[in-house]
Amino acid sequence: MTVGCCAQGWMKLAQFVRSRRWSWGGPPGPAHNARMNGFASGSVATPVQIVKHAPRVVLRAFRSWSGPFEPVFVKVLPINSRSIEAVCAWLAREIELPVPEPMLLDMPASRMPRGCEWPFGTDLHATCFTTRAVENALSLSNVSSDVATAMIDRWGSLPAAAVFDQLIANDDRTEGNILLGPRRDLWLIDHGRSLGGGGQRFFSTDVTPSTANFLLSRVARYSAQERVRLRPALIAVCTRLSSAVSRVPYSALLVPEDIAMQIDDFLARRVGMLQAMVLQSIGLPDLYDDGQHPSPIQ
Repeated sequence: MTVGCCAQGWMKLAQFVRSRRWSWGGPPGPAHNARMNGFASGSVATPVQIVKHAPRVVLRAFRSWSGPFEPVFVKVLPINSRSIEAVCAWLAREIELPVPEPMLLDMPASRMPRGCEWPFGTDLHATCFTTRAVENALSLSNVSSDVATAMIDRWGSLPAAAVFDQLIANDDRTEGNILLGPRRDLWLIDHGRSLGGGGQRFFSTDVTPSTANFLLSRVARYSAQERVRLRPALIAVCTRLSSAVSRVPYSALLVPEDIAMQIDDFLARRVGMLQAMVLQSIGLPDLYDDGQHPSPIQ
């Protein structure tokens, strides 16, 4: 990399930090977390059980905080993936999508179960992306495919969830990444492969990676009349996400500046094309200016 490229990169980073009024000064304490990031804070408490070893360790544990202990799922992730999960969870909650309550909990190395590698080197503690356990929920993949498909197609949040997945370039949405609650309610989980998609490196410079949108494909199967009826709702979600992208509190979500700049750039470029991508994907090209070159939302 040339000196000029380095200088240009640092200038861009400085501009981003100024535009976000960055207040990062090292890891905030628990009180700061609870006040600033909108995510619950605390620490991981025993007992800790292994839910999944690969590709990333997922643990079932308890949250220790000032109130009663509560069951949680802890994802032991490198900082890139943790940042992605946090930003995606924040965006989902901004448009009122059903996602389990996100948390950023302190995880002592001593709480890591035997047989699981501690991925943080010599650090004795790490911040982990965590979600509150949805009581008595199970993966939607545990029910028959026909039943699961019917539930998704009738789900009131399907249009918003489909647009959300299009924004974050989520290629990993399947029945296995949707929870079915005891009231037949659906919850979105697992966004670690987003913001790049297709298993590519995170924050790919390709802002339109070729990813399949599982939920949007369901909307595309609606009748033409139903898709036209949904048009205003889909456009409204695009507009809400456009606003939310400009307000992501990266500092409060404990996203390092260099990673935040890359995520912000990816989302800002992608949201500019979001409405066009969504409408084109569900087969409504007549909504574009000339039927060929859709105009991005402003």
